[in-house]
Amino acid sequence: MAINNRLEVKAKSKEICNLYLYGKSITDLSKQFYCSITLIHNILKNNNIPRRPIGFYPGHKQFNSGKTHFKKGCVSLMKGRKHTEEAKQLNSLNNLGRKPWNKGLTRETDLRVLKYCQAQENKFVSESTKNKIKEARAKQIVPMNDTSIEVKIQNFLKQLNIEFFTHYYCKEISHAYQCDILINPQPNFMAEKKTIIECDGDYWHGNPKVFPNLTKWQKEQIEEDLYRNEELINSGFNIVRLWEKDIKKMNLEEFKCKLISIIKIKND
Repeated sequence: MAINNRLEVKAKSKEICNLYLYGKSITDLSKQFYCSITLIHNILKNNNIPRRPIGFYPGHKQFNSGKTHFKKGCVSLMKGRKHTEEAKQLNSLNNLGRKPWNKGLTRETDLRVLKYCQAQENKFVSESTKNKIKEARAKQIVPMNDTSIEVKIQNFLKQLNIEFFTHYYCKEISHAYQCDILINPQPNFMAEKKTIIECDGDYWHGNPKVFPNLTKWQKEQIEEDLYRNEELINSGFNIVRLWEKDIKKMNLEEFKCKLISIIKIKND
């Protein structure tokens, strides 16, 4: 029979603790007693029973070895398994209405936030570590999926038989970044320089025609785009920036004319 009352579950604390000590997982206990995982945690905590590291169970070769569950050879209990809909609903209800502990707090109003900020400011990262992070980020494709306006421009280039690369990492400039589209000089694209096409979202890049009252970060993004344009031009690139609003109503001929106004394209 389902036990919905927290008091009824707490009355079975001894049984829950014994089952846990004999190897039953917290997830399985929450299913068995029809309660939240947090309630099981609290029962174990109140009875001074230490929690097992995730992925450890009696008989495991590293059980109670003191090593973390991230070490090689440790098997997660959730490997090959999925949360049931019931478990998802229980977790959702348990977190309903909860707010982050630091919401609305600043370093001026809360000592914990101040200590965290000071720790981050004093954190030392070596140059070799910074270079490794930069190299790793350079290989990441962000975003994972191209936006609809990027896909539309890519389709236009395919129709014009122009080869291109997406998410090319421009390391030729000091503020290196991943451009949307890169076109190298080629027979069907009579440009002496490499050409970069940026498909700028109206909101994220601050289109003044769509958003006349720009926010602070939109103004900062506009300044960053202008500075990056200057760097690219000085490094020998052509730069074409297209607004989301214009791309959505643009057809193939209009796009072709836009390119012609900046570089020479071979007309078929």
